[in-house]
Amino acid sequence: GIELVELLRPITFNWKEGGTPDIGFGAEDVEKVEPLLVTYNKNGEIEGVKYAQITTVLVNAVKEQQAEIERQKTEIADLRAVVCGLRPNVKICSEKKEK
Repeated sequence: GIELVELLRPITFNWKEGGTPDIGFGAEDVEKVEPLLVTYNKNGEIEGVKYAQITTVLVNAVKEQQAEIERQKTEIADLRAVVCGLRPNVKICSEKKEK
């Protein structure tokens, strides 16, 4: 999830064949974070990044973030209720509540 995503570091690079510039992840760096996200050749050497599997990790990270956002919305609503109960004339009490 989010912890794994935070460890991934996008890079810019030039392809060995043709020298075309590109962006992505360094396979060696990804392997240090999560070996399941890289491919290996028949000699066991790191060959590339499994980008399709990284999308699975990203979906999980988004779900984790959404759960945190929902928790924060509830906390904000609770705090707003306390503040407005104590000080009903405060600006935040006359604003529309978040959806």
